[in-house]
Amino acid sequence: MDVRAWVTLGAAIAAAAGAVGLATRRGPLLGKDGRVSTSRTFALLWSLVLAWMLVTLLVYALADGRGMEWFGGPDGPLDPITPLYLLLLGGPYLAHLGAKEIVSARVSGGRLAKPRAAAGEDRLRDLVHDDTGRTDLADFQYVLFNAVALAYVVVPFLCDIRRGLPDLPAEIALLTGAPAAAYLANKAVSRPVPVITAVTPGPGVLVLSGGGFVPAGPLPDPVAAAPAVLVDGSPVPVLAAAPDRVEAAWEPPPGGVGAPVSVQLVTAAQLLSNVFVRPPDAPTGPADAPRPAPDPVAAPGPEPVPAPLPVPVPAPEALPLNSPGTAPERRVAGGGDTGPEAGPGGISPRSERPGP
Repeated sequence: MDVRAWVTLGAAIAAAAGAVGLATRRGPLLGKDGRVSTSRTFALLWSLVLAWMLVTLLVYALADGRGMEWFGGPDGPLDPITPLYLLLLGGPYLAHLGAKEIVSARVSGGRLAKPRAAAGEDRLRDLVHDDTGRTDLADFQYVLFNAVALAYVVVPFLCDIRRGLPDLPAEIALLTGAPAAAYLANKAVSRPVPVITAVTPGPGVLVLSGGGFVPAGPLPDPVAAAPAVLVDGSPVPVLAAAPDRVEAAWEPPPGGVGAPVSVQLVTAAQLLSNVFVRPPDAPTGPADAPRPAPDPVAAPGPEPVPAPLPVPVPAPEALPLNSPGTAPERRVAGGGDTGPEAGPGGISPRSERPGP
């Protein structure tokens, strides 16, 4: 392969490795709420793609011996840079900054709740979903047309890197600009939906954590503003309600408080939250039944050590006793007696010798 082919292959491998790295380690893509941010992701992607193309052109120029003069010529690789590339680079950043300011202002004014996602809940599908997990049309449109615009830039570049940055039609700005405007408008006018981020069950009570459950600030009629809670599709009484916490009466199922439970909240304005499914604990049992104590008899322990076998002791010649009516006994060296009542090993307790 020639130099161009090798540089193209290396650039493709680098692009694939970068994409896999962003997909698996999503830290740079996360917003303040711990979810994958749509505007932040594409602002970063456009920056990385443009930097990747410039570095690839520099490597090709040095490897092919073209030198830096190639960049300054009238037909150099950077000649196609026009205000269009600046729009493709700066437009997503403007959308990101605008969305950030709009959301911050609504959260500060109490008109929007943005509870932080639980650890490990960041997913790439957040790019096209709202905080409740439903597909958002404005987010989907923004992602779709930015992905198409990226393909218009990357594919022609990899097909022939000698031509430098690809010439793009001016209409490509409309392809990304119109969805960005719709994305910002959606951030400004979207209704504040409640979001459940955690459910903590206990004996007789179910605690929901999240945001947007009731309006912030003093409530003229707390009863009318109270939300409804559905557990496994059935309504349960609400005991207390706050903007980020709701307590509901709950009777544990036969599986106990650790059994799986599906929870959804409906605000007084009839806004539905996400359906939060709490996975089962391990192990599970009745709600009020204590765990049985381990059986000390059945508990495993060390293997019993067998008792040593008795060792027979040879006895010397026995001497008859002068006690009448008793069986003859034999004296053993060392003070032991052997006879009919001898214990294991032929050893028995010392007998009391009768007097003369």
